[in-house]
Amino acid sequence: MKDLKCIVCKKIFYGATNRLYCSVECSRKRQKELYDKNKKVYFKKEVKCPICNKLFIRKHRCKIYCSKDCSDQIYIRKKKELNMGIFNTKRKDKYQFLRIRFEIFKRDNFVCQYCGRNVKDDKIKLNVDHIHPRKLGGKNNKENLITSCEDCNLGKADVLLTDRRLSKQR
Repeated sequence: MKDLKCIVCKKIFYGATNRLYCSVECSRKRQKELYDKNKKVYFKKEVKCPICNKLFIRKHRCKIYCSKDCSDQIYIRKKKELNMGIFNTKRKDKYQFLRIRFEIFKRDNFVCQYCGRNVKDDKIKLNVDHIHPRKLGGKNNKENLITSCEDCNLGKADVLLTDRRLSKQR
């Protein structure tokens, strides 16, 4: 809670940081200003972008971010969280990535498919690696995933297996 300034009447008020107006009357007054009968846009609302905190007029209910750059930033953040195994608890497929990852490890007997080291004897950390890298158009399906240790995964990077002449030890 801090001192805020109403965007309609410029009056200073005390409240939550996400409030834009000092009263319901100011809110209604602003909505009337934004209402445009000629274009027949019935949903116009002034909101703050959750990424950059910039005020923008939201013309549709589904628009959350002020620009494509802000929506791309949140997409990149969610993609990184998904790759790390962090999920939003509201999603039904919360543990899907972790389940697939475990199935890949189980299929490959918890052994690195490049160097042959395993978790029990060599005390290594296993990763799931893409045979055909995603950067080069690879998919996230089970046929394209393989178990690799952290060292082999970092060494391989985004190179195709045929380029490095590595073969799977099945």
